[in-house]
Amino acid sequence: MEPKTEIDYTISLCDVSEIDRIAPLWKKLYAYHHTMRHHTVHEPTDADWNRRKTKLRDKACDMIVLIAVSENQPVGYLVASLQKLEPTCGEVDSLFVREDLRSDGIGGALLEEALNWFNYKGVIRKKLAVGIENERVLRFYERYGFKAKRVILEG
Repeated sequence: MEPKTEIDYTISLCDVSEIDRIAPLWKKLYAYHHTMRHHTVHEPTDADWNRRKTKLRDKACDMIVLIAVSENQPVGYLVASLQKLEPTCGEVDSLFVREDLRSDGIGGALLEEALNWFNYKGVIRKKLAVGIENERVLRFYERYGFKAKRVILEG
């Protein structure tokens, strides 16, 4: 097996008005979670994206959108926000890295940028949600100080 080569990438802060730049990657994340959760393939629509985007904007009093780019192509993103109801609580709303580039440090770099932004904003509590079907990502978040605090059951 050949060793993995390092990938060159940059992370940039995207103006929130340009959030649609992450739509193709978000759709991949949505499809990934849907397949894991329901064991069926579902291709998200523009309407699915628009609902998600509206939900993100409605709950936030401040938000950042970070995009990782390699060879002029978006390869990952992170959306983080401060909540309107609790502005000292920062939430990582969405994080995605293209599957073939996972374990290259891109997700960690995106998350570190978000954590720096939280610190700059005076965030006291940081949170994120992980679907139970995506348990393997827990170790990644634990490396950055996140710990499982609750399980929400749905019927």
